[in-house]
Amino acid sequence: MKLYVIFFAVILFIPNMMFVHAMRFMTCDMHVVYLFFNVIFFIKSTQYNITNIRSYFISVGQRHANMESLYDYGSRAGFWRLHDLLLRKNVPCTVFAVGMALERNPTAANAMVKAGWEVASHGYRWWDYQNVEMNVEREHIRRTVQIHKDMLGVRPVGMYQGKPNINTRRLVVEEGGFLYDSDAYSDDLPYWTNEYGNKPHLIIPYTLSENDMRFASVSRGRSS
Repeated sequence: MKLYVIFFAVILFIPNMMFVHAMRFMTCDMHVVYLFFNVIFFIKSTQYNITNIRSYFISVGQRHANMESLYDYGSRAGFWRLHDLLLRKNVPCTVFAVGMALERNPTAANAMVKAGWEVASHGYRWWDYQNVEMNVEREHIRRTVQIHKDMLGVRPVGMYQGKPNINTRRLVVEEGGFLYDSDAYSDDLPYWTNEYGNKPHLIIPYTLSENDMRFASVSRGRSS
């Protein structure tokens, strides 16, 4: 019997071109199939992230109408296209959802609940946590867990911070309610770690080859 582990990293702020490249299958002898839907459900809260398309120059503190329009596509159309497709094909999925995005998109949050999808945490905000203090990150994890409870009725059991630091997994395990995290790129298959806590912690690796960052930067040549 095949085990289907399906990741639907649903993101509400991505350009239309991403949907053309959304699906890839990887198989192994254990019949584990990973389906990565790399449409990521997040709010580009920090201003520096909106400069991913380098053909635009924006000073700190400025808004950019074209960039806002590009990233608005997901919440207006992209999410619903994928939502309808997965329901029509009866495909289960896991959504990586940023807490602030859930708060700002209650209609999408409700649609995920009705679809019966697992909604894992993608952190509270789309920050680079490399130099964020532990107490701040700890509070963000606590806050996003509460948002999941308020918006979805259940807490998240999975975490993909996305831009973690060396303390992130320790804080995730410390929180006590997460069964796994995906802040790893170190294997093709899930594995256990005993590095933190009194019980094994499951790691389900992610892959940047299927991440939206491939489609949010200037192409150096013809697209594949």
